[in-house]
Amino acid sequence: TLDKGDVGILARVTSAAETNLIKGMNPDGSPITPTDSESARKGRWWFKGYLVSFGNGKVSLYKNNYGEKLLLERELEPSEKGIKISLSCKGDTLTLTVNKENIFEYKDAEPYLYGMAGIRGADAGALIKNLTVEKI
Repeated sequence: TLDKGDVGILARVTSAAETNLIKGMNPDGSPITPTDSESARKGRWWFKGYLVSFGNGKVSLYKNNYGEKLLLERELEPSEKGIKISLSCKGDTLTLTVNKENIFEYKDAEPYLYGMAGIRGADAGALIKNLTVEKI
């Protein structure tokens, strides 16, 4: 369970900005510290693509274009045993299942149709086993 922060799956990511914020530095070259949360937060969103975020008893779907836009949010029971996640991106539709239960199916009117996949943690960590990314 996550008491604070979130862990997420990135999908169809393109144009990830190679900025000082991504490298862990403020614009003046000094290291980002926990007190620089605004700079760090902005740095997490410097890409185009989708993010499925897990935290605080919720799962959220964001669309990013160098800033986040919340598309939907669902309640999700915390699990001490872990969860099995499947995110499918086919055409304009993103489908999330958790432990074989359909959590959402989202159709994007202006979808991102290609890009990289990844994992993201923000003020949290996770143990990830058996990660598979497949072209479908």
